[in-house]
Amino acid sequence: MAEKPGSAALERLVGFGRYLRSRGLPVGTGRVTAFCRAAVVLDPFDATDLRWAARATLVSRHEDFAALDEAFDAYFGSGAKRSHGLPQRRFHSPASLTTRPPRAARSRWAPPR
Repeated sequence: MAEKPGSAALERLVGFGRYLRSRGLPVGTGRVTAFCRAAVVLDPFDATDLRWAARATLVSRHEDFAALDEAFDAYFGSGAKRSHGLPQRRFHSPASLTTRPPRAARSRWAPPR
């Protein structure tokens, strides 16, 4: 029977969760599942995005970020080295998402504000 597409990548991501646990980080099954779901929507060759997904899903304490980053570099290899600007990365929503649409564009069924 042929291997399902993406199963090797999934095994690699789950393996990273196991690796974190072996290094003493409290990473449960739910966090590993969230990490895998986040990785599905990313560019599989963008190590920075994958690192951000790991940071967002696998740990919750600020003091665990350094250990996660070290483990990420060790597990995913030299091609996944962290950029120096990682902690300063900021996400901004486009202006169109932060301003209200003109009155004519709003639904007449929307509740009043």
